[in-house]
Amino acid sequence: MEHILSLDFGILNWIAEHVQSNTLDQVMPRISWLGNSGMVFIVLALVLLVFPKQRGTGVQILLALVFSLLLCNVLLKNVVERVRPFELVSGIELLVKAPHDFSFPSGHTSAAFAAATVFLRSRSRYKYLFLGFALLMGFSRLYLYVHFPSDVIGGILTGLASGYFATLCYQWFAKRRDHSQGGR
Repeated sequence: MEHILSLDFGILNWIAEHVQSNTLDQVMPRISWLGNSGMVFIVLALVLLVFPKQRGTGVQILLALVFSLLLCNVLLKNVVERVRPFELVSGIELLVKAPHDFSFPSGHTSAAFAAATVFLRSRSRYKYLFLGFALLMGFSRLYLYVHFPSDVIGGILTGLASGYFATLCYQWFAKRRDHSQGGR
């Protein structure tokens, strides 16, 4: 575990020393803010529900977000109980309000990857845009020093699993619905 923590801090400190800039100090908190409580993804899903051809994608995103919330924020954060990096290093000035929950896995990253996975599996022409946004969300959490890289990796994995499981559940229910309606 010490090796992982050492690697985590090595990456965080490299970002702080080599990537940090005044411009990114303005941009990264805004990107991270978009993921607060999964709101940007919830709004996106609700907008998609309005359009009949996109309704299934909206439902899948909502399912993926629920699975991500349960797996990441309800289960894993409370089992692992990992403190955040800024709590272990004195003198860190956060650019965002200090989160008060546990660190592993990153909920922002998990939600972003849950939604992106739905788009990737739906073969949307915007799938790479959402994948890029999910990667940017994960990076913002590192840049802001509120998550370790291993937290973000955990968020990626829980998000991918949540999105994949949501699409499988949706497909299963759609097949059952079609079958019960006589194959229409």
